[in-house]
Amino acid sequence: MGVIFDTSELIFAERAGGNVRDALAIVREQERPFLSVISLAEFKHGVRRADTTQRAAKRQRFLDDVIASFVVLPITANIALRAGELDAELKIRGDMLEMADVFIAATALEYDFPIATQNRRHFERIDGLRIYTRE
Repeated sequence: MGVIFDTSELIFAERAGGNVRDALAIVREQERPFLSVISLAEFKHGVRRADTTQRAAKRQRFLDDVIASFVVLPITANIALRAGELDAELKIRGDMLEMADVFIAATALEYDFPIATQNRRHFERIDGLRIYTRE
C-alpha cells in the first residue's frame, strides 16, 4: 500500500527543523511514500520565495531529499479528468479548494491511496478520499 503526502506534511517537518526522515516516520514499514508532482512545484515555489539565501538553500536541500526519498507521481490524463470533475463538484456545492489540492486529491483517488496531510479540513470535503491516520 502507498500513502500520498500532501505538501503540508513536508512543510510541517521542514519548519519544525526536521528532515525528510522525520516526515516519513509516520509511514508504517509496509507502506511506500508517494508524492504528486504538484507538491514538488509547491515546495519549489517555497524555495524561490524564501526571504534569505540561507533559508532558500536549506529548503532546497530539503527538497533534494524529498526527490530522493519519494516516488513522484505524474499528472496523467485520468488524474487531470478526475481533478476537473472534483473541482466542478466542489464548486457546485459552493465549496472552494485550491486547484493544487484538487490535483493532489485526484492523484490519491486515482491510486486509491490515503493522503497524509496537516490540512485535514481541506481534504475532508472530497468524497471517497481517505485521510491517512498514524494508528
